[in-house]
Parts: sequence; C-alpha cells; structure tokens
Amino acid sequence: MASEYTTRIRLEKQGDGENANTWGLRLNTNVIDLVDEAIAGYEDISLAGGTEVSLTAQQATTDQSRNFGLRFTGTLTADTTVVIPAQEKIYFINNNTNGGYNVFIKTEIGSAVTVVGSGRSMMLATNGTSITTFKELDETVLATKDELSATSATLEARVNTASAAASVALARAVAVSALIPSLSATLETRINGVSSTLASTSATLNSRIDTASVAASVALARAITVSGTLETRIATVSSTFANTSATLDARINTASAAASVALARAVAVSSTLATSIATVSASLKSQITALSATMAASIADVRTSVKFATSANQLGGFTSSQFLRSDTTDSKTSGALTFSPNVSLVFSDDMIMYSSGGTTFNMNMVLSSIAIKNNSGSNKYTFSNDGNFTASGEVTAYSDQRLKDKIKTLDGNKAFDMRGVSFVKDGKEGSGVIAQELEQIAPELVNNSGEYKSVAYGNVVGYLIEAVKLLKKEIDELKGNK
Repeated sequence: MASEYTTRIRLEKQGDGENANTWGLRLNTNVIDLVDEAIAGYEDISLAGGTEVSLTAQQATTDQSRNFGLRFTGTLTADTTVVIPAQEKIYFINNNTNGGYNVFIKTEIGSAVTVVGSGRSMMLATNGTSITTFKELDETVLATKDELSATSATLEARVNTASAAASVALARAVAVSALIPSLSATLETRINGVSSTLASTSATLNSRIDTASVAASVALARAITVSGTLETRIATVSSTFANTSATLDARINTASAAASVALARAVAVSSTLATSIATVSASLKSQITALSATMAASIADVRTSVKFATSANQLGGFTSSQFLRSDTTDSKTSGALTFSPNVSLVFSDDMIMYSSGGTTFNMNMVLSSIAIKNNSGSNKYTFSNDGNFTASGEVTAYSDQRLKDKIKTLDGNKAFDMRGVSFVKDGKEGSGVIAQELEQIAPELVNNSGEYKSVAYGNVVGYLIEAVKLLKKEIDELKGNK
C-alpha cells in the first residue's frame, strides 16, 4: 500500500511493508522532523513589495505553513494579505513589519482578518475556512496603577465639587419654590392686562380693514377707466398698421418690377458670355492640336537615338506591374512579383513595404534561401528553405522592468511537471517539448494565433531558474541534516 499524508500538517503515513530498508530514515525525515517543525518551528516571512503572499504547503517536505511560529518582516509599500492553506492549524504570529500599512491573513477559501499592528503578537486558530484570533493587548492603551490612582483622585475631587454644587442648587430651588405663589399672582395680573390690550387692538384692525376695502373699490373703478382708454388706443394702432401694410405692398411690387428688368439683363449677358467661351474654346483646341503634332515629331526624333522597351519581352517577359521602379512609387495590388535566378535587389536607402488597405503586410517569397547582408557584404541574417533562421549576433527580446507590471515569482514546481521529448519533424530529428502538454502547465508559453501551436522556448528559462532554486534548497537542507 502506497504512502498517505495527514490532512493537517501533511506528515507521511507509510504503507504496510513499504520502504523496507529506508523506513526509519523516512520516519525521521518525513514525520518526526516535520512534527518538530509544526510544534516549535519559527519561520521569517518577508512581506516586502506589497503583493499577496501565499505560504508554501508541501507533502512530507519542510514548508512555511507547517511552522507553529510565523514572524512577518520587511517594509510594506501597501496593505498586504497573507494566504494560509485551508487546513486546521494553530499559529503564533509576530508582526515585525514597518511602513505603516495593514497586514491581513486568510485561508485559501475564507475571509481575511486583520493582523495585530507592528511590534505586537497574536495567536490564530483556523478550521480551514474561518479564523479565530487572540491578540496581545496594546500596552499603549492600558493605564498604570499610578495613572489609575491619579484618575481616581481626580474623579473623587470632581464628585465632591459636583455634590457641593448640587447642594447650592437645591437651596436655590427651595428659595424659588417660595417665590412661586407671588409670581403666580403677578402673572395673572399681566395676563389680564394683555387680554384687554388684544381686545383694543382687534377693534383698531377692523377699522383699518374697512378703510382699505373702500380704497380698493376706488382703485377698481380707476382700473376700469384705464381699460377703456387702452382699448381706444389699440384700435388706433390697428388702423395705422393697416395703412402701413398697404404702403409696404406697393413698395414690394415696385421692387419686383425692378428685379424682372435686372433678370432680363442677366440673360442677355449670359448669352454674350456663351458666345465668347465658344470662340476661345475653338482657338485653344486648334493650338493644342498643333502642339501635339510638334511633340509627336520630337518623340519620333528621340526614338531614333534612344532604344525604349516597346514590348514586355524586352524586360525578360515582365509586365509593367512587375517592375520595381526608382523614379516613382510602385503599386502591386495582386499576383506575384517574380525574379530570374541570381537576381540581387540593392537599395541605396531604407526599404519600406506596406499594405494601404490595413496595418498588416504579408510577404511571401519562393526562394532556396534569403541572406541579409551589411554594407561590407557579410551575411547578418539567413533564412533557409527548411525553416531555420541564423543570426550572426545575439537574438534578444525586450525584458525591461519599465515595460511590465503585476510581476510575480514563478512556481518552480511546475518545471517538474514539464516533459522534454525527442521527435522527428519534416524528416529531421529534433528535441524540445509538446505544445499541447506545456499549455496545460504554463499556458502563457504557448502561442495559438496560427494554424499550429508554437512555444516561447526562451521563456521556459524562468521556470527552470525557480526549479533550480528549489532543488538547491533541498540539497542544502539534506547537507545540513548530515
């Protein structure tokens, strides 16, 4: 029966009859040492950088999350979350970070809780989902015995002062109580006086309202008179407007007659212009004909001394759409541009090829090979017909940090799942990886933009670097246990 592992701290449980010659060593390494780590281990966890940190959790191998004690260190640049495995566990945590930001902790499937502030410690227990904490008291918020004694004395003095003030207030209340009968009689007298005043004021208001009503009636009569006057004036204005309208109609008719006369004159001028244009056109046609005859004679004279291509066969069977010209911009919209064997293309300046219908230029060449040379004639880049590319210098790609964001360290364990293979492709032996297999492990290394999948082999180095670090760590630990 194969080995199994405990669910909480991932200790190896060897099967019956397994590991006959190494049973004791595996017990020491994969159980006893790890129990020691789980009970008394104390691990420093760097949180510098401000990104989320997941504690490592390995089966039967030393890791971060198995340790009982965790001390968070580093300068924080943002609030940072620490993720622990979704397994039952108890931790002692000391926050030794600086930078003034918060630290949170959560399981892989649970909600985050806040870790104590810098310089303090706490206990944490989780059932794999939720987290329960017992935090160290903040001594800066607790009072000392002397401070409590001073506060008690201050409170006692304030209570005595308040008691004396209450006694004085009580004596004043008694005195006020004795004055209430006298104040009640005085108030009654004043209320009677106010009632008499209100009655007098009401009579005065009634008189003033009557006076205002009479004044309003007079104003209404005046408004009726003004309305009659306005109606008379409106009638007068309407009559004046009618007279003005008749005058405008007469002026419009006069202007219309003048426009008709101007239109007739314009027609006459247009006819005269047409005759003049026809005369000029005939003269220009005659001059152009004479000039054409003169140019034809001149061209014939030139052809007697200079030989021009009069047919496509004089340029190796190429049509004009297949020429590369230096005196103007060539345009090739379809078909293939074909050259005879051993033909060289030499450009004195930069060669620019583009497609006016879009942003992509597709160049298909049927050649045994392509060589790009420098000014001295040495090959710098070679493309062979079997698909190989050779450069005389280094082939590099942009990797500047300023061009990247969301930078995270790769999981070197993924390299252990990758498979290196040998194969035969296009009749030639080769070695590498299978794109479909690699895509299941590290999909960012596989390009799916074409008909066939391709692999960014150079980027595999990042996983190999992290895998080497893991192996080195295990080697160092094995050396330290000897």
